[in-house]
Amino acid sequence: MAQMDQTPLRVGPKTPRPGRKKADKYLLIACTRLYTHFLLGDRDLDTFKASVLADIAAGTVVVHDRYTLYDNKAFAGIVHQLCTQHLLGDLAGAGETYPEAVWPAQIADALRGLIHHANLARDNRDETIDPDVRADLLHTLRHGVLAGLSDTTSHGNRPGEAKARALLDVFRDRQEDILRFVDDLSVPPTSDGASHCTFSSRSAGFGWGDRLVRGLGLIMARATDSLHGADSGRCGRCWPRSGQGLTVARLAA
Repeated sequence: MAQMDQTPLRVGPKTPRPGRKKADKYLLIACTRLYTHFLLGDRDLDTFKASVLADIAAGTVVVHDRYTLYDNKAFAGIVHQLCTQHLLGDLAGAGETYPEAVWPAQIADALRGLIHHANLARDNRDETIDPDVRADLLHTLRHGVLAGLSDTTSHGNRPGEAKARALLDVFRDRQEDILRFVDDLSVPPTSDGASHCTFSSRSAGFGWGDRLVRGLGLIMARATDSLHGADSGRCGRCWPRSGQGLTVARLAA
């Protein structure tokens, strides 16, 4: 299982390349229980192909946001878990677009309930969520999606309307990829491990020149502490991959 995320960074030439509005690069991050891999590049297919995503064994679950490149045929072998934290954020946006509608909160509450009960089951070392609770929450979620689809059959040009409809389409068409964590408790519902790394990268003082190296070292320390606990081991063994990537592994204490 791997968690992945990407974030823009102000690093590299200050002048954008021809055809681009910004000179920012993107940091693509992949986390497992023991490793965190960083790759600096663009938010494009070439960068994704150069990442560990291209080396992940077929059938491996990858938790990620809904950025379109994760669904590229080049990575057809991966199994998807869509990050529920991103979905909940988009549901909050849908609630602002449709303030009178019940369905955004209904879907969000049901999804949070499923996350909560999956966490409880995992903490109690149960193999599954209570079947009655599972059925009730899934019923609530699916009826919320149906209500939303009906409510947005036709929409105007208000900001957020098209995004809300696209979100509902995802809930309709990719239920298995959204709810995989419900029936497989080994799958995390969010990509928080990778997302923490992207947050750390933005707060680590990344900038131009050699600040990149200092910033990356700080991210590695924060990422390893976050994923494994500050007292669970020493972090520091890292090595480049494909000329650009950098991997950090937890060292035994």
